Amino acid sequence: MTKQLGSFDIVFPDESTTAIGRVGDASIRHLKAYEWARGAPSIHTMGCHHFRFRSDPKNDEDLPLPQFLASFPNLRTLEIYSAQYSYEPSEFVNVVVAIMKRTHLKTIYTTDVEGAALGQLKQAAREHDVELIDKLRPQQWPMPLSE
Repeated sequence: MTKQLGSFDIVFPDESTTAIGRVGDASIRHLKAYEWARGAPSIHTMGCHHFRFRSDPKNDEDLPLPQFLASFPNLRTLEIYSAQYSYEPSEFVNVVVAIMKRTHLKTIYTTDVEGAALGQLKQAAREHDVELIDKLRPQQWPMPLSE
């Protein structure tokens, strides 16, 4: 099903503050809907936007995004941001660092991180040999179609 798919973006639903359940449940459920793509060797670029996972995750079930992204053997570029972490930038940094530890990414594009949190993220990127670019990924349009 993903033989020709080279890149795609996952836009997560807003985390409702009135929903029954714990913070992060909506993003966890949404990510499970992408199991069909897991491990596709053709995927080299991905975007993950507007997610919110649990604070202080205890296991992969609480923070499934790093494991999901690690399943793509040729994933090299990630665009990642989420305004849902605007009041907890250190939690967003923890998510991105967990992703760096589990994947073979070469480049990460991110926004919405500044100050000390951006400094922490840049340091982690250097330690994992990842180029961190603090702006949105350039979009190629029109998109070339290969045969």
